[in-house]
Amino acid sequence: MIQYSNGRITIFQSALFQTTSTVVHLDDFVLVVDPNWLPGEIREIKEHVAAVQGDKPCYLLFTHGDYDHIIGYKAFPGAKTIGSAGLAHHPHKERKLGLIRDFDAMYYVTRDYPVAFPELDIVIGEDGQQVTIGSTTLTFYLAPGHTEDGLFAVIDAEGVMIAGDYLSDFELPFIYHSAKAYEETINKAKQILRDHPVRLLIPGHGRYADDRAEMDRRVRVALDHLMRLKEAVLDGDEEALEQLKLEHGFLSETTMECHKENVRIMRKELSGGVVRQEGQTLNYAIRPISDQDIPFLWDMLYESLYVPEGGKPFGREILQDPAIAKYAEHWGRPGDIGWIAVTDDGQPMGTITARLFDESNRGYGYIGPDVPELGMAISQSYRGKGIGTALMKALFDELRKQGISRVSLSVDPNNEAAVKLYRRFGFIDVGVVDTSITMVADVKRTAYSFGGAKGEEDVENR
Repeated sequence: MIQYSNGRITIFQSALFQTTSTVVHLDDFVLVVDPNWLPGEIREIKEHVAAVQGDKPCYLLFTHGDYDHIIGYKAFPGAKTIGSAGLAHHPHKERKLGLIRDFDAMYYVTRDYPVAFPELDIVIGEDGQQVTIGSTTLTFYLAPGHTEDGLFAVIDAEGVMIAGDYLSDFELPFIYHSAKAYEETINKAKQILRDHPVRLLIPGHGRYADDRAEMDRRVRVALDHLMRLKEAVLDGDEEALEQLKLEHGFLSETTMECHKENVRIMRKELSGGVVRQEGQTLNYAIRPISDQDIPFLWDMLYESLYVPEGGKPFGREILQDPAIAKYAEHWGRPGDIGWIAVTDDGQPMGTITARLFDESNRGYGYIGPDVPELGMAISQSYRGKGIGTALMKALFDELRKQGISRVSLSVDPNNEAAVKLYRRFGFIDVGVVDTSITMVADVKRTAYSFGGAKGEEDVENR
């Protein structure tokens, strides 16, 4: 049904989860945002587009890759597509398509268009990136937290901000990617509302806001919920966590599970620890690697290259060697797993990654196409403080969660501290490639058996 229309902007709302789909009728093109849910609802959106489109091109904007937001993709053949780099490189495309097929099968739904994951014509990779189509400029901002691939869109000429699955009038934060990133994204939304002449805020679920006080209220509510969730997790306050669960709109098994996931992710990200640095106590957290961390990931790839004592360091140009670059280039592809340790003020400390390779593109520690290869490095000033152990635990937990049974690595045998460390973590030798040992660990057996003295775990491994 139509929730709102002013002749230029029409907001459709599905009967399911109050999911919105917006059509913006502009001078030079028609923009359709997240066409969803049921075939009849998508048909109504198509009919409206046909009525206003004329000979103008149609563009589809996807705010993120959750299946309810991409479900109508192929109903608009010939449309140009826009989405984030995270959406373009989404690691679980087939899983999302499977959810659509399962939904349709469960409710005997048939569609007159194929089910597919969006292929993008215009990829948004950075905050403030602008796309001009005809006489209209759209400004985009990356919005991770709910999912890693989230995207905000602002059309200044229309005074519109499209917020995806943020800033609903009834949904509290649902965190599937990162609590820290979610908080940063809400603060980013707050800044966008200050910097742009937004007169109409459109969330992915619920009712639009055309009053600035209401927009600001939604920002405050989201930040307050996240702050209290963080405090409750840090304090181990189960009563407060239960109250936070009850605050979700439409309390159900689904929202209770979403709350449990919020708590799980918050606990994981706050499970980093404390280190002493230059006479100060620094708290640090461990969270998934996101797009903004990729430059540091390359720095850590360089740090991971083993240089014998007294040896000449490699030049930075070694990162251009395909055999080395393959460990970081195009990060975020399907199967990539990575964690980063950061201080409270956002200073990165180290990373750990696991990446799949195949016979045509073997890594130094390649075992098979279903065994990811581990890489880890800690910034020199933070070594010997237990950060490597915390990163290893986070990685093994994630591997276990994803059902991955083995992980491999490659290490120079002269790097005695590293070899000793990995053996302590359950890695065993399985071969030699050139001058390096290939080692493998059984993830289930070693996930919680980490040990070792401080100063021995934070080493480079290539």
